[in-house]
Amino acid sequence: MYETDPPHPRFLTIAQAAEYLNVGVPLIRALLKSGELRGCRSDPAGSGGSA
Repeated sequence: MYETDPPHPRFLTIAQAAEYLNVGVPLIRALLKSGELRGCRSDPAGSGGSA
């Protein structure tokens, strides 16, 4: 990596990953489901998660 390259974010939304890879959201979901793409789920405050 060169010093002029902008840093890449550690986490992307499904939509951001699809845009970055130039594929559709359904493919990203399929790759996550198959385990070919690793992901994690976050629960933003106030979104109805367990409390």
